[in-house]
Amino acid sequence: MGAAPDNQTPAIADDNLECLYGDRTVLQCVTFKVRRGQFFFAIGGRGCSESTLLQYLIVLEQLEGGHG
Repeated sequence: MGAAPDNQTPAIADDNLECLYGDRTVLQCVTFKVRRGQFFFAIGGRGCSESTLLQYLIVLEQLEGGHG
């Protein structure tokens, strides 16, 4: 039998993400960690780049800065 999963180790960890569309910055200094079993929500008003963040997470968008 294998070891139990470590719920303290992040399943997703991103640091200082930055994304631009042309010369317009749409994500800047975005840092977060999501542990296995946690829920993650991207909430904001229209045009706040929630979709851009989610597209990055599933690798549909390329970031200009930061790392995950």
